Amino acid sequence: MNPPTTQRLAALGATALLLSALAVPALAAGPVTVQLNGNTLNLNPAPTERAGRVFVPLRGVFENLGASVVYQGGVINATGRGHTVSLRIGSQTATVDGQQQTVDVAPFIIGASTYVPLRFVSQALGATVNYDGANRVVALSAGGVNAAQNPPPNQTITPTPQNNGNTSPVNITNLLPRRNATIQGNRPTIQATFSGGTAGV
Repeated sequence: MNPPTTQRLAALGATALLLSALAVPALAAGPVTVQLNGNTLNLNPAPTERAGRVFVPLRGVFENLGASVVYQGGVINATGRGHTVSLRIGSQTATVDGQQQTVDVAPFIIGASTYVPLRFVSQALGATVNYDGANRVVALSAGGVNAAQNPPPNQTITPTPQNNGNTSPVNITNLLPRRNATIQGNRPTIQATFSGGTAGV
């Protein structure tokens, strides 16, 4: 075997070894989990990674952070928590509270789902973001996520008077999910604690 052939085989072997070393961590990495205030979010579709950044489905992050979203013609406009955020599919230029900012990796579409950069969007809405690379968990912290759009958990509801009209208020406490909250799943659980509400006989 002549030297050039030996060199070519050595180069091919080194390339194959490098590719296999790069492929194994990618396969073993597993999915990314996103938590908000300690609760794991059930995002559908699941988060994905691109260029070292975690991306989440459009409505999943905005709505869980208490923001409303309008998506039209490739432009994403979100309002919530006292902030406004505007992003465009394929563009690294974003607007946060009227100021232009640069996004490391532009939002993109996979199939029927639009993905936005989790860290950028979360921080633009006032949340803090921590990434645990060893466990592949992104932890978002946002105080008062529901405060802007929901009433306080303790509410008073006055029932419709029956017969003689002698009624007392019904107090609802610990209502979950809170009013106007977005929940995912086919069988949501609703819970509340009631007190009062004695009706005249």
